[in-house]
Amino acid sequence: MSQKKGSRARLTETGTALGQALFFALLALIIALPWPLGLNRDWAWSAALVLASILAFAVGLRRMHDDEDADLPYGVFLKVALACLASLLVLGLAYLVPTVSLDGTLQATSWPLLGALDPSAAQDAWLKRSLYFVLFALTVTLVRTRERLRLLMLAILLSGFFQAAYGAAMVVSGIEYSFFTAKSHSVGMVSGSYVNRNHFSNLAVMSAAVGIGLMVSMMLATRSQASTWKGHVREFIRALLSPKGRVRLVLIILVIAVVMTRSRMGNVSLFAALSIFSILTVVLVRPLPLKIAVFLVSVVIVDLVVVGQVFGLDQVVERLQGSNQVAVDFSTPASDQDRKAVIPIALKLWQERPWFGHGAGSFYTAFPAYRTIDFPGSYDHAHNDYLQFLVEYGLVGFALILTPLLLALGISINLLRIRHDALLCGAGFGLGMAILATLIHSTVEFVQQIPANAATLMVICAAVFAANRLPRRIPR
Repeated sequence: MSQKKGSRARLTETGTALGQALFFALLALIIALPWPLGLNRDWAWSAALVLASILAFAVGLRRMHDDEDADLPYGVFLKVALACLASLLVLGLAYLVPTVSLDGTLQATSWPLLGALDPSAAQDAWLKRSLYFVLFALTVTLVRTRERLRLLMLAILLSGFFQAAYGAAMVVSGIEYSFFTAKSHSVGMVSGSYVNRNHFSNLAVMSAAVGIGLMVSMMLATRSQASTWKGHVREFIRALLSPKGRVRLVLIILVIAVVMTRSRMGNVSLFAALSIFSILTVVLVRPLPLKIAVFLVSVVIVDLVVVGQVFGLDQVVERLQGSNQVAVDFSTPASDQDRKAVIPIALKLWQERPWFGHGAGSFYTAFPAYRTIDFPGSYDHAHNDYLQFLVEYGLVGFALILTPLLLALGISINLLRIRHDALLCGAGFGLGMAILATLIHSTVEFVQQIPANAATLMVICAAVFAANRLPRRIPR
């Protein structure tokens, strides 16, 4: 009888049986997203879009008969975010008007401000944006209870952990494969199933950030009952064998993987975002439990210093110190000087069409027109997400892309204030840190152009809005 009551309670917390099945299907999709080369192949992101659309269709049919979250408010900020994402899709449709003739010459159209240089790339970009929108809507719709928010954060953590464990195993064994193919890039460095280690490092950092948020929530939820040093030792040993201990172990593996990528900005974004949110926690969470402060300090000291020294943080430091001493070499991919040389060219491209850009996905097509003898290189991406957004979407699209992210970041910081609600406070820390780390990484890489990373970031952004909709626990 007690088992039946327990199962009914769990079902009530996660929703009805059908709703629970749809939610776990979403979690499975989130965990699977990075595996096929970070979805950075047409067949991979197309398959993800089909699966997400089928899931959205099923959720839509179910909501027609049983609207589970009818009692949860959408709020102004969530409505603004949804409006921005929907407007991006409308803008993407406008880009499908061609502005280049078949022989490659520019031709006048009735759309002086819109139209893409590469309609085919614009169509692909629109479909990818559709995937991100569907995942955002699914997350906001299905994450309607505290338990579902916790499980979603756990799924994001596991998404990065499985990639990290796989990548580390490949490096240690010497049998290095990405996704059923032998690695030709990033050999000897952890890259998961990604081709580019920098892109994997961003996913690992986002997962680690969410994991740290989970740890913060679990530590806030448990109060120490020990009054002697023996009692504290017993509680420490008990914690090692509890879910907190397992999450801590996963975090250590993720940090090891980030260090072993040798990605400079991956490590910098992790350290910077962690430091900033640790300072915010000290300022906003009053009074700050000592165990939270000890944990955050331990992440920096034990993981980034001690573990880093064992697994190669010194090599990352050497790469950072050598960043300004790299000669231009167009035979190797994206040296530091190359990336700097792209900036003025990208700014010229943006100034040519400042409001709506050259069209989604058009950077590769627009870039060659501005190449010079001194800079003969060719780039698919700007190695700076913000510059690429400006070139492709203009100021209007740039604002539509960044507004939901900045709103989510602001809401996550506000959630830190809710100390009496352990889950929401931890979610604010972890989800906000993940968004901030990606915004930092985007200054020197094109991590948001990788579909799996952009999709995961969109899920994290949606999770912030979902958390903000949940009722707060009343302080005792």
